[in-house]
Amino acid sequence: MMRPAAFLDRDGVLNVDHGYVHRPETLDWIAGAPEAVRLLNDAGYAVIVITNQAGVARGYFDEAAVRRFNAHMLDALAAMGARIDAFYYCPHHPQGTVKEFAITCRCRKPMPGMLEQAAGDWPLDLAHSFLIGDKDSDIAAAQAFNIRGIKFDARTQSAFGAVRDQDDGRPGRQRAQALDDRMLAHDVDGAGSFVEHQQARFAQDGARQRDALTLAAGDQRAALAHHRVEAVLHAAHQVRRASERERIPHRLLARAGADPGEIAPHAVVEQERILRNVGDAVAPAGQRRVVERHAADRDAALLRRE
Repeated sequence: MMRPAAFLDRDGVLNVDHGYVHRPETLDWIAGAPEAVRLLNDAGYAVIVITNQAGVARGYFDEAAVRRFNAHMLDALAAMGARIDAFYYCPHHPQGTVKEFAITCRCRKPMPGMLEQAAGDWPLDLAHSFLIGDKDSDIAAAQAFNIRGIKFDARTQSAFGAVRDQDDGRPGRQRAQALDDRMLAHDVDGAGSFVEHQQARFAQDGARQRDALTLAAGDQRAALAHHRVEAVLHAAHQVRRASERERIPHRLLARAGADPGEIAPHAVVEQERILRNVGDAVAPAGQRRVVERHAADRDAALLRRE
């Protein structure tokens, strides 16, 4: 089955051209390039790289370095769901310093030799194929091969935009647009899934926070209850001490023949002060009855004195 081809220059179209790029660690993608390759894959194009690599002829690196860099690019694209079907490179340059590559050839762009080789290796629909490059030599090679050439400028364009916006009038253009719509729908679905995931995570966090608050509230209630119990016990202890202080003078006064009513009111007043400080909320009814009884005794003693 014949497929149209998207011929792509490498340095300056797929990766940033830092000058004789050949080390895998220097791969720096042009903005949108991996997405553009994936779009072409899904739209049914054969994606074929056509690149001049004069650094071989100049002795800057060897052909093995070119192949290593291309393999690294393939691996990086595969990790992003994209692929390049084939690489073709020209190692020649007329002013090269490596004798076997210092020649004038037909494969170096602007000559169409690499395009011709690709067409011989692959069943391509050339009538609907195109080439994207960043140099005039790329466009000249496309013209020499009778396919459409598209000039790309990474300073003003993204690779994805250049691919998406190309229109060669073939039915595949509609397929590419449909693919663009599906990619948008996929992004929307992904955003919805992300929102649902975040909502579930927030709900879990909220449940954990509610549990923590419930536990903290329980701890606070327990601490308050403990505090109140201690306050009541302390109040009871103070009442007992006051009662003891009251009974001792009673015994002494009785032994001396004095009236116990002279001192009892002071003890009762002290007990009332203690219970007021503790508060009615924590004072048991028994203690309040003690105070009331002593108050009645005090009043009776005062009446007797009168």
